[in-house]
Amino acid sequence: MRTIYLFLLFFILSFSTYCQNIINVNNTASASSTDLGTLQEAITAAVDGDVIYLSPSPTSYGAATIDKQVTIFGPGYLVANNPDLEISTYTGRGIIDNVTINAAGSGTYISGCDLNYVVIDGSSNLYIARNRMRFRMYLKNTSNIVIEGNYFDYTTNTTGSSTDGNWMHLSANTNNSNLIIRNNIFYAYAFYSGSCFSQSYNKYLDNIYIGSTSNAIVEHNIFRDRCHFNNSIVRNNIFLMTDQYSSCADNPIAFNASTTVLKNNILVKNQSGLDASNMVGVTSPIFEGYPTQGTRSFDDRFVLIASSPANGAGVDGVDCGVFDGPAPYKLSGVPIIPVIYELTGPSQGTSASGIDINVKVRSNN
Repeated sequence: MRTIYLFLLFFILSFSTYCQNIINVNNTASASSTDLGTLQEAITAAVDGDVIYLSPSPTSYGAATIDKQVTIFGPGYLVANNPDLEISTYTGRGIIDNVTINAAGSGTYISGCDLNYVVIDGSSNLYIARNRMRFRMYLKNTSNIVIEGNYFDYTTNTTGSSTDGNWMHLSANTNNSNLIIRNNIFYAYAFYSGSCFSQSYNKYLDNIYIGSTSNAIVEHNIFRDRCHFNNSIVRNNIFLMTDQYSSCADNPIAFNASTTVLKNNILVKNQSGLDASNMVGVTSPIFEGYPTQGTRSFDDRFVLIASSPANGAGVDGVDCGVFDGPAPYKLSGVPIIPVIYELTGPSQGTSASGIDINVKVRSNN
């Protein structure tokens, strides 16, 4: 008997109409079936509608400019930390350095990758789901962008100035419409050690900044640092900011009260000016593994405990946080493609009896 762990790429119905080719990318020495070795090579070779598959690797697939409508699937991130996924036989990731998606890349889908710095400039109809974000995502002049189920985990200490925009974790400052930001874990925070003045902190060091010329629905996220909202509907989120993370912040949320609606959020710190649907100053335990992680994984730690005040506290009785709502968070960012995680069978068979094979498949929907 033998067990084989495989990733199979199947077409999701919504992509099948457009898909033309599959491009396999692998930069490991042991690669047995590979078309190309870097993401940029794959983008250059692709045509609109192609699917690019990044094999697990400890080495980055480099930087890229996405100027075509493509689908990019990586294998997820830190999967060995979540053994219940049953795909922990590989330790590599689909690591990508700085990525720019321009207008010609509209319609692109990226999932299961380990990303450093993403700039989305002039694009529309993007779906950025189940990725690890190490540093920053910056949006300008975009529309219809879904940012869903990602894990933002970068932490920095900075003595920057009021014009330093390098520490924002998700910035949608200029002319972004119809953004959906949901079911993400913003574990990142910035500790600002210089003088605390509002322009610098509010605009450049928050977990998320939705500018005055942008609008968004922000729901079912977990935020460890402060957030700033304009023209937004903000609901069913959990805000964990306390003074220990950000010496410049006075409140977990900065918002334009005339253009932003905040409903059914959980805040660890007290904040005035919010309606009664929001819970503030919550001191009782919320999660299975936060702030003390124990044996929980880096993202499984945010599962709600049975007595959590976030249970049923969302709009229409849903749970606040990332594991409920329209797109529940998936551990380790395993992409939305079926996975054969176990295949067993005899080492040989006969022409009369054939070979009996047992296959276990996880849908990862």
